[in-house]
Amino acid sequence: VIKRIDQMAPGTTVAVCGEPKTPSGWITTAVNSGYCATANGSNYVGRTIKRIEGMPSESVVAVCGSDPTPEGWITVAVNSNYCSVLNGSLFVGRSIKKISQMACGSIVEICGDEPIPDDWVVVSTNPGYCAKLGSTIYLGRSIKRISGCSPLPVALVEFKGQRINDQFVELNWTTASEVNNLKFEVLRSINSLVDFKVMGTLSGMKASTDLAKYSFLDTNSAAQITYYKLKQIDYDGSHEFSRTITVSPMARLFEIFAFPNPSETKRTSFVVNGLLIKSAISIAIFDDSGVLVYFRKVNLNEKNEIHLDDFYPGRSGKYIARVIAGRQSAIVAFVKILQ
Repeated sequence: VIKRIDQMAPGTTVAVCGEPKTPSGWITTAVNSGYCATANGSNYVGRTIKRIEGMPSESVVAVCGSDPTPEGWITVAVNSNYCSVLNGSLFVGRSIKKISQMACGSIVEICGDEPIPDDWVVVSTNPGYCAKLGSTIYLGRSIKRISGCSPLPVALVEFKGQRINDQFVELNWTTASEVNNLKFEVLRSINSLVDFKVMGTLSGMKASTDLAKYSFLDTNSAAQITYYKLKQIDYDGSHEFSRTITVSPMARLFEIFAFPNPSETKRTSFVVNGLLIKSAISIAIFDDSGVLVYFRKVNLNEKNEIHLDDFYPGRSGKYIARVIAGRQSAIVAFVKILQ
């Protein structure tokens, strides 16, 4: 029994029996659990095929079998199990999505090893696999369509920042070309990646096909991790953001000093310099033979000082104090003279 299918509407499904090649514009959506016929010792696999030619963009179809993914479609999911097992053959279930008519900039999550279409690029790779069937691992990826896009108003090729001191940060960026570029706003955040404020503005080149270099000095930066990004604004008011860069605080020499030294008072005092993060720190004191004689967690006062009123060594002599603050550590030798 045969059926005419060449003029059927998109999305039509037809139950077929036998082993002929799936017609162009159709794909197998199901493999029957049994054979539809046995004749002269030959087994015929029952299938259901679906006409996908002419289906609208972004249509998703669940398929089953070894039919190749049609041109203009791509695999977006691989089922966690097989859709059918017939006579020892495994048929992998998967879903395909029509991407041939998607707009520039469209992003699609895909799954599988199919080659990426020429006008698409991979923009990210999923941290885990989207599926594992038997010994086959299918990698999850995101692809983005790049054909047909209007040229970017600004081609930013470099953006970097360098801390000069605790207060000043120099920012530099370079563009390869500019179209209708009105200005750049320099944005800064010191406490998050979302709370950005405008620190300054630089005029753009309006139109340029040559390399253009820009420099901006932030004269009121905080002595801590600081985040910067650029907001590029066109003459028509549209805008684009650059990537966010991070500028670290100046590297400091972490030091501890005992005062007075030698000390003849009951109180033992220290001052700490170069602490990156002001928080509770640990102090350990050893005698001149290396034996731990004192340990305590303390908080610095507003002058970054430590005052110990409960350190009572048994004798006069030389001692070693060690302070630990996160990954920072420093030591100082001091002399205690008992009255």
